[in-house]
Amino acid sequence: MSPEDKEGIHELPQEAPVGEDPIKYLKMDDEIIDFELTANRGDLLSVLGMAHEVAAIYNKKVKNIDLQYDENNRNITDEFNIKVESGSGPRHICFHPNQKFAYLINEISGKVIAFSYDKGKLNAIQYIEADTVGAKGSGDIHISPDGKFLYASNRLKADGIAIFSINQEEGTLTKTGYQLTGIHPRNFIISRNGRYLLVACRDSNSIQVFERDSQTGLLKDTGKTIKTNKPVCLKFTF
Repeated sequence: MSPEDKEGIHELPQEAPVGEDPIKYLKMDDEIIDFELTANRGDLLSVLGMAHEVAAIYNKKVKNIDLQYDENNRNITDEFNIKVESGSGPRHICFHPNQKFAYLINEISGKVIAFSYDKGKLNAIQYIEADTVGAKGSGDIHISPDGKFLYASNRLKADGIAIFSINQEEGTLTKTGYQLTGIHPRNFIISRNGRYLLVACRDSNSIQVFERDSQTGLLKDTGKTIKTNKPVCLKFTF
């Protein structure tokens, strides 16, 4: 993401035609469809199914990709299976902005697994606890837009957000803080400029708004909440 995108302010060059729609001039008028796989919905786990849904929207045909494997030398399951510790309960995964690392939150073990990522391969490089009280209810995971900090939510006990700094060279995590939240923080989202983190506290019937320190990654409760019934998922539409 460019500095202009982060700040939301774009300075047009002098040769830009006066009166033209700046969104079109900056080629920012593409249509965006935002998908998120939901772990508890088996019917939403088909990537091919999503391709057919998008094809139906745009009246297009789905092009099937023919993956070629030498069955004598390679096991196709080895190409796609990622093994983690028994009893982990993988829930959500996110990729670092540099595309070199990925991070998986595990609902049952309460651990975050850091992976190196190269040529489609994920290799575990670290296991670190987000849930230190054995609640077995870890929920969501996100990385700050600048790629410096990772956040993971925990439910059922000591409800809150675990905060980690990210080693930019090695991809490993260091726990730097923990922010208590309302009850059952099932989902949260970070604003595109990185200034705020909003938490969907399902059983508090509210969305909490936290201010994020860009230097330390720590969160400060602004005292502002959005009252709503059982919030479970937050998305920005702009």
